[in-house]
Amino acid sequence: MEDYTCIIMVTFDVIKDKQQATTYFANELISYYGNARIGGKLVDILDVKNQPLNEVFDSILKNHHPITKEKLRPNQSKRLLFSFCISAPKPFSILTLYADDTRLFNIHAKATNEAISCIERFAEVRKRKNNQNHSVKTRQTLYFACDHMLSRCNDPQIHTHVNFFNLTWDGEENGYKALDAGAMGKATIVATQIYRNVLVRELNKIGIQAKIVDNGEIKIDGISDELCAKYSKRRDEIDKIQANYIANNPNRICGNGFRAKVANKHKDPKCTPGEEQMYINRFREEIEYNNDDIALNKVISNSAKSVSKIWDRFRLKKEETSQDIANEIIQKVDAKVPYQYKFKYWKTAIIEAKGKVDYKDLLAAKRQIDRDKIQHKSKKIPVDNTKVEATQPKEKQVTLDEWYQKERIRKEKEYEAYQEQQFYERQEERHVKKQQEEQERNANKPKVDDEIDNNPPKHKSYGR
Repeated sequence: MEDYTCIIMVTFDVIKDKQQATTYFANELISYYGNARIGGKLVDILDVKNQPLNEVFDSILKNHHPITKEKLRPNQSKRLLFSFCISAPKPFSILTLYADDTRLFNIHAKATNEAISCIERFAEVRKRKNNQNHSVKTRQTLYFACDHMLSRCNDPQIHTHVNFFNLTWDGEENGYKALDAGAMGKATIVATQIYRNVLVRELNKIGIQAKIVDNGEIKIDGISDELCAKYSKRRDEIDKIQANYIANNPNRICGNGFRAKVANKHKDPKCTPGEEQMYINRFREEIEYNNDDIALNKVISNSAKSVSKIWDRFRLKKEETSQDIANEIIQKVDAKVPYQYKFKYWKTAIIEAKGKVDYKDLLAAKRQIDRDKIQHKSKKIPVDNTKVEATQPKEKQVTLDEWYQKERIRKEKEYEAYQEQQFYERQEERHVKKQQEEQERNANKPKVDDEIDNNPPKHKSYGR
């Protein structure tokens, strides 16, 4: 049986066409001004917190400051928006829309904000230095986001659209630059796991039994795959298109990237807020008509009974166990995944956490373990001469933030050196391969003398 309980995606796309961006904003997002919001660290720098969202949108697309109308970036870029979509798991969407519980909507909002913060931390600007391109972290973006409750087939599917403008602030040069979102796109695998981690922890706090399984996906006790399958018509639609394509193209690989393209190409217009509420009411009536409300009401009632006991027990043990659990997880992941593959590293670490500790606990544990390793390596043998010790200047105490900043820069340089080495190795392999192919061609090519011996020239004979 297919697993419908774990569909959580943080997807990434680029919008280059201005007409496409304007149409997307006007037709699909403009009616959601009620819950649309602007965010990112550039909000305070641009001072646009209280500005109308449509004015900010139009100005940024034209590369103008929303208030002063001055030019922002030195050059115009073809890339206008970097679009992300954070989608909740199907059982969570079904439970939330049926229960209409504010706590559940707030849980999705909190998990989404954590995922967005993770993505924003990888915002970069590309610079040219020594005839090479380098990406430098800025961690400052401007985005607008809005929440939708239904899929394109009007099934329960809570998701948030997050659109980053192609804009960031370069602190070194004190100016606005084009956003390099390559690392942000790669960070979606980490953001997905952060979203899942927060969702499970917050659900357990209010007494809803949720867990993360070994592959990193979510299960909510009391909500079956059969119930989720009834309200996954959009997934079934994409599955059919994928199956037909595979049948006609058996040698082609059709993974998540293919499914994302299918979903983007084959989609109906989103419904209006009024239509959305109508479909939600119809969904609740259908749940009650099919007696599926029994299982959902049981989940809700169990949460009301057990929330205080579960969270009190969890809170009492949290302080004494979270640090130990995080340290154990980091040590296990250190042995499995090199940190130079940081996205895979943190994805593995958050999956290993399974909701027991959050991303910040893991990050603190990683910093402390790395710092302990550095101190252990730099430990010196004590000198017996007390006079020498007395005259030696005391080493400056380095704060954790300063150490981590230096360590991060060091590891980034190591990773850049590793990438450069890999590049030159690939170049060398191509050169050697090219030489070998040329030698093989020359070996198979007949020599000039052989051609003359095998095919002597025919001289004309002239009769007398």
